[in-house]
Amino acid sequence: MSRRSPPPPPDPAPSAPGAHRAEPGWSLQARLRRRLVGALAGLWLVAALASLVAQQLELHEVLDDALEDGARRLLLMHPQPSSDPPAPAPEHEQDIELQLFAADGRLLWRSHEAPLQPLARLSRRGVHNEGRWRVAVVRDRHDGRVAVAAEPLAERAETVAAALPGLLLPLLALLPAAALIVHLLLRQGFRSLEPARAALARRDGTDLSRLPADGLPRELQPLVEAVNALLVRVAALVTAERQFAAAGAHELRTPLAAARAQLQRLIEELPAGVPGRDRALALERQLRRLSDLGAKLLQLARVDAGVGLAREPVELQALVPLVLDEFRRGGEDAASRWRLALPEAPVWVAGDLDALGIALRNLVENAQRHAGPDARLSISLDAVGRLAVEDDGPGVPPERLAGLVQPFRREHGTGDGSGLGLAIADAVARQSGGTLRLESPLAGGRGFRAVLWLPVAAAPLSRPPA
Repeated sequence: MSRRSPPPPPDPAPSAPGAHRAEPGWSLQARLRRRLVGALAGLWLVAALASLVAQQLELHEVLDDALEDGARRLLLMHPQPSSDPPAPAPEHEQDIELQLFAADGRLLWRSHEAPLQPLARLSRRGVHNEGRWRVAVVRDRHDGRVAVAAEPLAERAETVAAALPGLLLPLLALLPAAALIVHLLLRQGFRSLEPARAALARRDGTDLSRLPADGLPRELQPLVEAVNALLVRVAALVTAERQFAAAGAHELRTPLAAARAQLQRLIEELPAGVPGRDRALALERQLRRLSDLGAKLLQLARVDAGVGLAREPVELQALVPLVLDEFRRGGEDAASRWRLALPEAPVWVAGDLDALGIALRNLVENAQRHAGPDARLSISLDAVGRLAVEDDGPGVPPERLAGLVQPFRREHGTGDGSGLGLAIADAVARQSGGTLRLESPLAGGRGFRAVLWLPVAAAPLSRPPA
């Protein structure tokens, strides 16, 4: 994978008019909370108004009964008729004024604040309003005397208003309590969806397995089933694509090898300086590159098939010399270019020897190809399973590191790499339970480091055969 720094990319073109823009996400829980609390507030308002009306009617009825009862009690006093003007009763703190009249309308007795004139029409019976008074008029059946009990309407309104807080405050306190209960119930209900959300968040782009529907509400199960059906179709398409790539790469290996062999013989037969020799050499380089791409596609197919999922004890100290020896047999002087820093004690990891060899081979090839012919290359390993392949080449801008593990992504579009080396190493690392971390630039503003971090395992009871 090429890591030469290209010129900065051009600014993206502005969006075309009418282009679709993704709407910002919204929270179903928050929307349900707002609507439920709004509905509860509306119901609370209706209930409060109904309770207020009912309480006022009931309170007015109780006060009217008390007013009429006061008039009846006044009739039971049996004051003696007198020709003298009635003297007012002693001052009292009650708001009710009382008057007692004889059958002929003559005033017999009155309370302290009551006037001499009747507070109500004596001919009208019962409880009713008279001007600014609420009055109760009661007539004695035997002697025709009439008792009047009157209460100022303003005092009645104050009494009713004073009773309102006792009704409204408890109802008002129920509203925030209901909102809190709704919030807790919604949070508890949506918490049942958290395992499915967390499982989706942990997935990467290669995981196309079915989503679990256990524990989900019935309303969401059709959606999950639809997503699972889509995942099955996508997995089938991806499998077909991988099989096609692997089969194509495998079928091309033999004719490419034969073509390279014939072309190499032709180059040997052509003397130096012949016009067609340079074109033959260029063609041989392109065939070699095509052969390398086919080999990478086969490696990618093996990784996609899960070659790195196997678990067996692998000694990393023994793996590094094996990989470098392959490059030495390929004609490259690996011993002189690479510096090794391996611990003396064995470092065992649980993985697949072939898969880890593929990953390390791609990291070594990536460093040798893109660091430059004069760059210093090194491989280091520590006791915690940290295998680092480092060079002091030109490096890569930090903002471009994340994209290097994408398949067919090259730092320079016309480089010699296939764009698959780091993607294969990253896939093997994830299948092995580890990670691949890319670091650049290093100290001095240059250099590139690929760190394959694998979880260490216990040493096997018997050493596996090499």
